Amino acid sequence: MFFVGSLKTGHLKFQFSQFAWTHMALFLIVVQAHFIMNNVLEGMIWFFLPAALVITNDIFAYICGITFGRTQLIKLSPKKTVEGFVGAWVMTVLFGIVLTNILLRSKYFICPATNLGANIFSGLDCDPNPVFIPRTYSTPQLFFLPPNYTLSITTSPMQIHTFFWASFASLIAPFGGFFASGLKRTFKIRDFGDSIPGHGGMTDRMDCQFIMGLFSFIYYHTFIAFKRSSVTHVMELAIMELTAEEQVEVIIGVLKYLTNQGVVKPEVCHFTQTALDKQKTDPTFPRRHRPRLRSSCRLASWYDGLDRRTWRLWAGAFPLAFGFQQADFRILRVCF
Repeated sequence: MFFVGSLKTGHLKFQFSQFAWTHMALFLIVVQAHFIMNNVLEGMIWFFLPAALVITNDIFAYICGITFGRTQLIKLSPKKTVEGFVGAWVMTVLFGIVLTNILLRSKYFICPATNLGANIFSGLDCDPNPVFIPRTYSTPQLFFLPPNYTLSITTSPMQIHTFFWASFASLIAPFGGFFASGLKRTFKIRDFGDSIPGHGGMTDRMDCQFIMGLFSFIYYHTFIAFKRSSVTHVMELAIMELTAEEQVEVIIGVLKYLTNQGVVKPEVCHFTQTALDKQKTDPTFPRRHRPRLRSSCRLASWYDGLDRRTWRLWAGAFPLAFGFQQADFRILRVCF
């Protein structure tokens, strides 16, 4: 609204070009940085490993290029060579496998940031994601191998994911740098800044990191993220989203499953089912019966006057408004 109000005849081309550049800068820097910060909260390895792969690729591309580089890769960057490009890919894959093996040994890197006050000295504790747990991979019985002979290797699935990350950092991410080179040549400037003597500014060093951060975020949530619901979350969904009849059906279903697993005796499931069947035919039992609230829940008895939609909005806004933690507010939700 303010932009439209500031438009002036004779300056429209300049104003719209500045408007476009502003939004492009926001998209390339702010939006990409948002994904990188999300990677940090999921675990330091999801930030540290991609960043290290890009830096390693940049270093080995330079080393391999000046050592045996002959064929020019792209005209935008005359010093980039095919030999350096391919050599950096191989070295980045090898470095990524070694670095991943080191990072897997520290829970500070593989655990999500549930406590923002944690540091490398206090450490973090969590149940590791399955991709960090080593497993054995065996080949099927092949016709050209002796009978009952298979090849097997024991490694963590994260090593396999690292190969794809290193390949992306070597084959795709450098084009973010080529894009930046083309942009600088368009405006006839050597570097975006001069905060790092001899190496330009921070933007010059981060041109490949932004696209790598976005790729890491998408790859993690597509192939690696492991969602595990808590007991409180499941109870909240059952209480807030299901009707009373559906809640009873869930209870019976869980009891049958536990009975089949040998956790609960069959008599428990049979007794519960019989009691519920008798309750349906009991004329003295009210259909819309609501159990009496426990003493710890009486403070929220006014919930009866709220509909489900109002309660959901209030339950989400109250902790934000008064600074309550979700864990502190959980007792009110469970009571209902």
